[in-house]
Amino acid sequence: MMTNMMSLIWADFADGDVQVHSEMLNVTFGKRAEIRCTTTSEHDVEWEFMREGASDKLTICSERQVTDEFVGKYECHKDGRNHTLVIVSVGFDHAGNYTCIESAGHSTNSATARLVVSSK
Repeated sequence: MMTNMMSLIWADFADGDVQVHSEMLNVTFGKRAEIRCTTTSEHDVEWEFMREGASDKLTICSERQVTDEFVGKYECHKDGRNHTLVIVSVGFDHAGNYTCIESAGHSTNSATARLVVSSK
């Protein structure tokens, strides 16, 4: 069985600048998706999600811990400066904007990309 491994965000926080290499991706309903960002430091990141049509941002992961509301739907991983948010099985309720946020002291950098879910 082949899984759909999607790299939604490749963010480069070098010199305080954020480069989003893919601002929007289509992911097939029911597939596994990975959202990745790379930071200049090894600080933990926070992942936020804003559903399509919603006005509130939801924190999915903070310090590599999935918030209670999202346990079983998402996974958070870190390997040095590389951070990955995994959507275990993409549903239509996963459509929206995902933001990777790195905070180091008084400095905050972020990158956002939009996830679109398709039926096929």
